[in-house]
Amino acid sequence: VGRVRADIIPPIVGPPTPVAAAPVYSAEELIWATGMEDLRGLTEPPLYGEGMNLAIIGTGIRETHHKINGRVVYSKNYTSDPMRDGFDHDTGVCDIVLTVAPLCNILNMKVLNDKGEGTEEEVALAIDDCISLHDTQPDIAPSVINLSLGSPDDGNPDNPMRIACRAAIDKGIWVMASAGNGGPTPYSITCPACERYVIAIGSAKYFPEEGAFTVSEWSSRGPTLEGLIKPDGVMFGEDISIASSASDTATTAKSGTSFAAPFCSGMVLLY
Repeated sequence: VGRVRADIIPPIVGPPTPVAAAPVYSAEELIWATGMEDLRGLTEPPLYGEGMNLAIIGTGIRETHHKINGRVVYSKNYTSDPMRDGFDHDTGVCDIVLTVAPLCNILNMKVLNDKGEGTEEEVALAIDDCISLHDTQPDIAPSVINLSLGSPDDGNPDNPMRIACRAAIDKGIWVMASAGNGGPTPYSITCPACERYVIAIGSAKYFPEEGAFTVSEWSSRGPTLEGLIKPDGVMFGEDISIASSASDTATTAKSGTSFAAPFCSGMVLLY
């Protein structure tokens, strides 16, 4: 994988632009709205992700949170900050994954610092490590990688994150990425969601009274700079009450494609 020197490239990788949120829905309520509980019952035993592994590459996770405790089987820090979720982001991402697949194992890979910033090189290194685990520690090797992060798409197929994602996909790992919160402007899909076979997830707003949804106004739109139609799908991403890194019992409200992507990551893991 091609590398980008961290001392030259500024820390431009991070979660999508923050979006205002209120605690309207729990992740559990949104799962019911997808019909997931009906899907679980199609198999015996039901689908809960047991024995499967999913890597969350981002801000780090508060592993002791009561909604997460005991599910993290691997942790690695690629930043100079302590191993924690100082940005209060991926603790909530992990909560959503575990709502969909509560018995799966989580790999906690911190590539963004406490300001929510990182480098393309750090993200690529973490993806490389996910690939290597299939050879060195297959019992915890991830089947799915969740990337609730991104940087502006420059149309460069040789971007380190895109190269690393292609290598992971070639290994048989599903790579899910948030599309970005730059909508409704066209060409606003972020990198690496812009990569052809990375599954880019946008956000949808849920209307329970009508049993309907619409694409969130701020959810990034395609096409990509290379002309690909993106995002590849949308999932609920507005006004979700999820786990917070503030304490082991704290919750917070979040909106964004960052929180739509892990719903789909969990669903792909069950698949």
